[in-house]
Amino acid sequence: MTWQIWQGHLGRQFLELYIHSQKEVILNWKELVSLFRTTKHSETFSSNSIKKNRVDLHIHTTASDGFYSPQEVIKKAVSAGLNIISITDHDTIDEVKLYADKVGIEVVTGIELSAEFDNREVHILGYFFDHKDKEFLLSIDNFRKSRFERVKKFITKLNEQGIMITLNDVIAKSNSSSLGRPHIAQAIIDKGYAKSFYEVFAKYLGNNSPSFVKKDFLAPETAFELINRAGGISIIAHPGAISEVTVRNFIKSGVNGFEVNHPSHSSLQKKYYSEVITKYNLIGTAGSDFHGGKRSDESNLGNFYLTTTQFNLIRERVHNLK
Repeated sequence: MTWQIWQGHLGRQFLELYIHSQKEVILNWKELVSLFRTTKHSETFSSNSIKKNRVDLHIHTTASDGFYSPQEVIKKAVSAGLNIISITDHDTIDEVKLYADKVGIEVVTGIELSAEFDNREVHILGYFFDHKDKEFLLSIDNFRKSRFERVKKFITKLNEQGIMITLNDVIAKSNSSSLGRPHIAQAIIDKGYAKSFYEVFAKYLGNNSPSFVKKDFLAPETAFELINRAGGISIIAHPGAISEVTVRNFIKSGVNGFEVNHPSHSSLQKKYYSEVITKYNLIGTAGSDFHGGKRSDESNLGNFYLTTTQFNLIRERVHNLK
């Protein structure tokens, strides 16, 4: 039996851990975990070629809820040893690519959409889509308007509780039109109503708080179709401990893959999703989900990644799908 990791049948092209004729294979645990490698903070590398062989497909900027501008993120990515990244924000790709070309790093088109399944929020990453596709852009514009209206409703409820912030206060915390709870939280902190994001969400913005306003969610299959029609692939972000029933439902609904290597995933979860993508011939990705600032995730950038070889197999597969 041949154990294949990463790209289903494509995995044969670059990785076979063990080959046994008509025998069950028990993977060496360290070898399995190394496929979705997380570098220890204290680890150093002497080879620049090793440093430059990393691909992070899940990064945020000030275009949504990240702390750093796209240009700052690219500088940090270069310093972290990344040679290919995807910024999973909205409407930044043209500007980012022009800057990225100057510093020698590749930026893959990316986005993160929110959906709901079985009363649970699900994040869906999209890659390689045509970011100028008219249907896609119209949908993204509608999502943005929906977020804006949601923020206004949050503010109304907060005002009723004596938390006196304004829409302008929230807008001032965002460098884009993509508003969300992190921007409201920062406005609340700056007004002195709380000292930390944790306190804000516990008291005012959490799902069980009096001021909570539910999102207008897409159905997962709608998000998959939207991304696919624009020529891209859809990936479930940080799937974590979702049930096997839900995983099978997403696969049946047409998802192209799962994010295997993510800071929130345990070794067992990485193992599980590597087996899922192999079994169903899906695509597995990796990313730091880097936001920066008060998220305390600076060390994640550059440490949750694919190799360039793994990424190029994904790129080839996407090209063959078109």
